[in-house]
Amino acid sequence: MSCHRNFQFPRQLVKHQHTTGHHNWQVVCGECNKRFKHRRFLARHTAASCKRHKLELAKANEGYDGNVAT
Repeated sequence: MSCHRNFQFPRQLVKHQHTTGHHNWQVVCGECNKRFKHRRFLARHTAASCKRHKLELAKANEGYDGNVAT
C-alpha cells in the first residue's frame, strides 16, 4: 500500500508507517494503536513511548490543545 506522501526525514516515514498500517502489521498496542511487525516489538513498547506516540498523534491532528489523555 502506498499513499504517495513524501517525507523530509526517514524517521518521519517510519512514524507514518507505524501509525497508518501501511505494512498491514497485525500487532497493535491497545493503548495508543501503534502498529508493530512482531509481538516482541510490542513487548518492549514502554508506557513512556506509548505516551510519546499519543502526543505525536495529538500534535498531528487538528485542534491540538497541548493535552494528552493518559
